[in-house]
Amino acid sequence: LTKDQMVELLNFTGQSGNSTRELDLMLKLGFFTGARIETITGLKIGTLENAVSHPKMPGLCYLSVGPGHHPHVPTKFDVQGQIMVPAELLNELLTYRTDLRRLKREILAAPEDKDLIFLTRFGRSYSVRDLGRGTAIHRAMVDLRHNAANAGIKFAKHFYFHMTRATFGTWLASLLLQQPGAKVVDVLALVRDAMLHKDESTTMKYIKFVQESAIKQEVANKFTECFIGLKTRLGAYRA
Repeated sequence: LTKDQMVELLNFTGQSGNSTRELDLMLKLGFFTGARIETITGLKIGTLENAVSHPKMPGLCYLSVGPGHHPHVPTKFDVQGQIMVPAELLNELLTYRTDLRRLKREILAAPEDKDLIFLTRFGRSYSVRDLGRGTAIHRAMVDLRHNAANAGIKFAKHFYFHMTRATFGTWLASLLLQQPGAKVVDVLALVRDAMLHKDESTTMKYIKFVQESAIKQEVANKFTECFIGLKTRLGAYRA
């Protein structure tokens, strides 16, 4: 999504009645950390409490996920690492952990799920697949697309959760490539670590997308300039 689309969607989900508090927070995590849905739905209270602040950027924190970290949070291909999270969003999550709404759900949860940040109203994980019904996060996204589209957010009709990760990766790669003296090899490493990619080839797709988008935008701007100039000259000629 574009920045404006992301803001429009989060403004919608942040309003009472448009979405659940849980989905709103999960979308924010997707957009601002790039974490996959299985990692987000598997986040534990202990994961948040063990967050580490960046030594030089107090507004940025790290959450440890994957094998070897306690409590364990699942990652694709069991990649071990840390995901970046804005301190403001981390504080919002820490406040939510003691929210009465969540505590009621925790009471209903099985012992092994009580530490999950996000629980359904039945006290279950959002990633658990019910027979014939899919997962709770899938159903929540279906409802979001329907409600947002009816509210006039046209792009929401084709919005899926994995697009939050793609938005984050594109934004991060673009931001890093714009830095003076930025080298592709360094940007590649930073984006790979932030998104917990197993293979650099996956990360390179984001780099190429940003680079090609910049070239296409420049070509489009030049084409528009030429077209306007040609139209002006033709108008003068006809006059």
